[in-house]
Amino acid sequence: MKRSARAVRDKPDISFSTPRDNRFPTPQEYEEAMSKRGHFWVDKPRLSVGQIIFSVICILGIGAVLYFSGRYFFFELVPDEALTEQYGTFLAKLIHMYNDLTAALESGDQEIIVRYIGIWTGLAMIGLFAGSADLLLSRCLFDNPITYRFGFRANPTLRYLPSAAATVYMLFRFIGGLNFTVDFSNFSIKGEGYTWEMWVTQGFYLVVFLSCVFMTYETFANSGPIGMILRLPLTVLSNSAVVMLLLLSPVCVIVITVMFVLIKAIGIILSITLPDTVRYYRE
Repeated sequence: MKRSARAVRDKPDISFSTPRDNRFPTPQEYEEAMSKRGHFWVDKPRLSVGQIIFSVICILGIGAVLYFSGRYFFFELVPDEALTEQYGTFLAKLIHMYNDLTAALESGDQEIIVRYIGIWTGLAMIGLFAGSADLLLSRCLFDNPITYRFGFRANPTLRYLPSAAATVYMLFRFIGGLNFTVDFSNFSIKGEGYTWEMWVTQGFYLVVFLSCVFMTYETFANSGPIGMILRLPLTVLSNSAVVMLLLLSPVCVIVITVMFVLIKAIGIILSITLPDTVRYYRE
């Protein structure tokens, strides 16, 4: 006897094939999506021998730079007594270094100028090696659980977020030719008596503060608590060197702006042309 069409439709489907539902991705698709967004890493790929060697070299180089810079700043640099009495030892040393740099530029001696600018530029650029150092720092015994859970992708320009904000501010200030000075003796959180220029400066201070907070978290998330011992002083050193150069002249502001643009452009080009060979942070 021929079965009715309704009976055929009511017959349950006991096959193992199920329709595809995009609302519930497979585990592999979920991992790939989170990896692209940079929010979550299921597993860290094994490092090649070349990556390990290069990461070790970067860590040793960064450690050497921090050691000699710290020894010079804390033990060898002697500021003027008048500056020390007025601003305190730490700030007086910073002012003393800046005065030495400006004096070298005003002297007109090309050899001295190139040497000073080269040293400060090198200190600024040393921060670019932080990502390669993190290849090993993020895998340390005490750092791995932190970086496994909180780590995220970070490109080189993100490492210079405080100094990048300072660059935008200085560029705007020099192009506009305006006075953005805030008198801290009459500082007001509500901006009482402020001009719009002072409001811009006060907003800039807030942006730099938030950038520093984010950079501290980025260091903790991508390097871990042990890696922060190396990474946090490196972040302070590299960003401070950029700010020191920004204060010299409008020419330095323009040069540093071009430098940030080139770093970002080169990173984008390399990520497109060499996606499997270019590695920076946890990739």
